[in-house]
Amino acid sequence: MSLAVLETLLRELEEGRTGVLVSVTAHRGSVPRKDHPRAAFLSGGRRVGTLGGGRIDGAAADMAREAFRDAPAAPRRRRLDADADEGMLCGGSVELEAEYFAPAEAARSRLAELLADPGLRSPRLLVMGGGHVGRSAASFAHAVGFAVFVLDDRAEFASEERFPFAAGRLVGSARTADEWPPPTPRDAVLLANRAHGLDLEALDWACRTEAGYIGMLGSRHKIDALLAELRQRNAPVDGLLGRFHSPVGLSIGAQTPEEIGLAVVAELVAFRRRTPPPGGANGG
Repeated sequence: MSLAVLETLLRELEEGRTGVLVSVTAHRGSVPRKDHPRAAFLSGGRRVGTLGGGRIDGAAADMAREAFRDAPAAPRRRRLDADADEGMLCGGSVELEAEYFAPAEAARSRLAELLADPGLRSPRLLVMGGGHVGRSAASFAHAVGFAVFVLDDRAEFASEERFPFAAGRLVGSARTADEWPPPTPRDAVLLANRAHGLDLEALDWACRTEAGYIGMLGSRHKIDALLAELRQRNAPVDGLLGRFHSPVGLSIGAQTPEEIGLAVVAELVAFRRRTPPPGGANGG
């Protein structure tokens, strides 16, 4: 979300308008969000992003109004603490900073510096198999901030109409995914193909990447059979340890494609936030 906030503010400057960026620069204890969120306050009372809602967003709005009024003053800073601020019910504290931006070269350079942070890049999810579960998981993943890429051997199951939000769509075998930048440890691969042979090729491809999360639909019997076949091919399956999830998704009793997609993306969020999830048990 911080990426969208910064990009929106940059567009405002390029169109000759001003704005205020309010950021959580530090936090302690229990707070609504621990990912150092940002919000942009724009002309006409518009706002993009949230710092966690409630008292924090209210304080950010107050700081933005003051920054607009006193522009171009130095960045404003404020600390909200549960011991002193009514409404900080979480029990922790946050430090906020408000920066005023005008359509000038210095401001654009400052935003360019912030946008250069590699941590702003959205983690990617490569979905191999655009069927019912693949589509559901892709939709949920997009909603929570993953950049979704979809591959299927059938054109209609990797179409723009079916996946209008996808950052990339390909038709072909698993090897076709080599056309995309290779997955990094921040990225995930979901194998949701319609046939054993397709899953075998997809898992062979995925285990040779650096993807931090590889999830596969299927029963334990199916997965054991696939892994045995890959060992016969001398594929590096031992490298899957710690990053292979199958049966995929959190154990929530999911049955429908939508429920399974939700369970999968809940597990993906745990992967992204580096939070050990409960055991997975869906997709059988």
